[in-house]
Formats: sequence, C-alpha cells, structure tokens
Amino acid sequence: MRKAATIISWMLHPVWLTGIGIWIIFNHHFILKSKLTALSLGPLYFVIFLSTVLLPVMTGMIITGTQHLSKLPTIEIKHRSAFLMSGAVYTSLLVFFFTKASLEIFVLPFMIGQVLIQIIGAIFNLKMKISLHGLGWGGITAMLYQLIAIGSPQVFRIFLAAIFLSGLVLSARLIVKAHTRFEIYLGYSAGFLIMMLILFCFAE
Repeated sequence: MRKAATIISWMLHPVWLTGIGIWIIFNHHFILKSKLTALSLGPLYFVIFLSTVLLPVMTGMIITGTQHLSKLPTIEIKHRSAFLMSGAVYTSLLVFFFTKASLEIFVLPFMIGQVLIQIIGAIFNLKMKISLHGLGWGGITAMLYQLIAIGSPQVFRIFLAAIFLSGLVLSARLIVKAHTRFEIYLGYSAGFLIMMLILFCFAE
C-alpha cells in the first residue's frame, strides 16, 4: 500500500500541473483554441516543458542534493521554500514569454495564479509544513472550474477527474505519512482559493 502511494505521489506530483493546465486551456478555451491554429505548437510546448518541468526538476535535484527523481515528492521542509521559489521564477519567465507571444487570454492569469501559489506556499513553509501536492491540485481544480464557468462545458469530465485525482494523491500523501490532515487541507484550500481569486478577477 505504501509503495503504491509513493508511486502515486510521483505520478501526480504538482510539477506536472502547470504544463498540463496550459495544455488543457490551449485545447478548450473557445477563443485561445482558434488563435493557436495559426501557430507552430512544437516549439511552444518545448518552452512550456522546459520551464514547468525540466528546469524545476533539475533545480529540485540540485537543492536537495539527490540524484534520484523518486526522492522529489518527499522534499525535506528545509528545502521546500527554495524549491517553490525557483518554480515561481521559472513560471514568471514563462509569463513574460507568453506576454510577448500575445497569448494572454486566460492562460496568463492561470500562470500568475501558479506563481502566487508557489510564492505563498514558500512563505508558509518558512514557518510550517504545507502540502505541495495540495497546493498544486487545488489550483488546477479551481482553474478547471473557472474554465467551465466562462463557457467551456466540455471540460466538466476533466474537472471531475481532477477532483478524483486530488483525493487519490492527497490520500497517498497521508498513507506515506508525508503530511497531517491539516497540512493537506490547508494546502488544497490555499491553492484553490488563490487560483479562484486570480481567475475570477482577471480571466476572460
């Protein structure tokens, strides 16, 4: 049971979620989807992967001093704030890139929300432990909810899947004793509320 929970913690790690969120927005936002048909998406997705997965993972390995990717879901509390802040920096660079590429619609507020989630998570982790998985999955669930609200009802099944996967990964974090229930609930609630606030105020 514990081994399965560890695998789930890695497969559903929040490091994947910014890129997945952008991909969902690209394919389901009614205005942005049509705008992207004129662009070459290969280089764009490479930049997204570099900024949201490759660089954060490499930085995490350097910060923690590990050579094993399997160790990333269990980053020690002394390293968590630095890991989150590095992710915020990389996502901010991606925000700048998207602004220059005139791809601001909905995806830009989403990425700003991701930056704020990482910064606030880093601040929390200076004083107490908070679930990074909870932060990430709370944010992605809020984004999907807001995407439905502005006119993309086809995302509803993905939204339900996100709720299910959130429960699965957060249960896994409890099984491996990485967090208390309070840390899980706090992380998920903070991620959800921050993203909802940003998207409610700025998304279109």
